[in-house]
Amino acid sequence: MVSVEASAPLLPRSPFAALITPGVHGRPGQGGLVIEDVSLRGLASVVLAAPAPFGAVRRGNATYVTTQPDQTLVVGDPGAMLDLQALDGPVTDLTGSRAILRVSGPAWREALSAVLPIDLHPSAFGPGAAAATYAAHLSMLVWRADAAEAVEIAVYRSFAGALLHAVEAAAAPHGYVTR
Repeated sequence: MVSVEASAPLLPRSPFAALITPGVHGRPGQGGLVIEDVSLRGLASVVLAAPAPFGAVRRGNATYVTTQPDQTLVVGDPGAMLDLQALDGPVTDLTGSRAILRVSGPAWREALSAVLPIDLHPSAFGPGAAAATYAAHLSMLVWRADAAEAVEIAVYRSFAGALLHAVEAAAAPHGYVTR
C-alpha cells in the first residue's frame, strides 16, 4: 500500500511530462519549428444556446473551438473556465482529458502537411480555422485561434505519445525545439 500524506496536494501533470525532451532536435542548423506542451489549461465541452460559427474564436482568456453543430470545446486558463457557469446550456468539464501541442514557426505548415490530411494553405486554414480530423491513426482537433504562425492539436490524453511521435517525425527534416 502506498502512503500519501494528507497535506500533500495533488498537482496536475501533463500527459507529455515523461515524453518531451526539451532542447533542439532534428536537422541541425534549421530550427524551423517550436513544439510546445500546452496541455495544462482548463477545458470544457459546451452546448451553446445560439449556434456558434465553425472555427476557433478567442474571447478573453479562452478559445472557443467549434467543429460541429451545437458543441463547442472551450480551452483557456482556469479563470476563463469559471465564466462558463454564466452560459445557458450544458457544460462538461474536460480539464486534464486531452493532450495538446502547439506547433509554431515558419515551417509549421510544411511539416504538418505530412501528418494532417487537411489543406493548411493560409487561404484554407487561416486564423480562426478549426477542423476535427484523423491523422496518424488518431482522432484529433486542430485549430488556429489567432494570426500567429501556429496551430494547436488536441488528442485524447492516452494518445499523447502517438501525437508527439507523429509531430516530431514530421518536424525532424526542418529542425525543431521542444519545450
